[in-house]
Amino acid sequence: MLYRYADTCWQVAYSHDEEGNEIQGSLEFLRAAVERGHRLKVMFAGISAEPDQIMIRGGHVTAMILSNVLKDGSNRKLFAAEGVWDWGLMSTTGTYRSLRLQIGAAVETSGSRVTSKRAAVWFIDTRSWIKVLAHSKTGVVTFGSKGTLLGAVGNGARVRYIMQFGTDDNSIQEADNVAINNENIGAMHVRSVSITTASSSSEYEFQARPYWWFTIAASTGDVAMSRYIQKIITSI
Repeated sequence: MLYRYADTCWQVAYSHDEEGNEIQGSLEFLRAAVERGHRLKVMFAGISAEPDQIMIRGGHVTAMILSNVLKDGSNRKLFAAEGVWDWGLMSTTGTYRSLRLQIGAAVETSGSRVTSKRAAVWFIDTRSWIKVLAHSKTGVVTFGSKGTLLGAVGNGARVRYIMQFGTDDNSIQEADNVAINNENIGAMHVRSVSITTASSSSEYEFQARPYWWFTIAASTGDVAMSRYIQKIITSI
């Protein structure tokens, strides 16, 4: 017996064709919802996925999808014979970039990097996300209070946060776990890999030698980063 349940707290925020032309909703509404903390889900090419990380740059939204393993091309119900990560970067410009690496060995084969154009539908959850704290890079509180955040965590609330690297470069992440230290918390996120700006300033691409990018964002303003690089062998 297999039971399946559906979380119905989702609504369409934006959809576009392969060239990024608007079909339904609005990009502004999608971007504003993401910046208010809402979860995001994107559906394209027969796949529906909740991103592991969200980036905003140049007014566009990019979803990093790492929680995907390559399927058998002839049978979508089976995994590929060899375990292969099937990572992707889906942008509201319509551009989709994929990278495939053998699991464990991190072997990159020829043709593993593909850039294509995809129509996509972007969803946001309809739950109430409340902004409880904002602070400067030195930990000076500019909105809300640390006590409110601690209280929310103590009541079991999920924590999402935005790290601002510039005026037009934001990364939205969900805490995989939260550590409490007196009046401060540290939000750990471990589901990211390194990217770089693509030829279009609104898009991203995986780095030539990508590494796992682990972060702990503390309410003191400190951000600890750990980079784990695997040896990547490129087949000719």
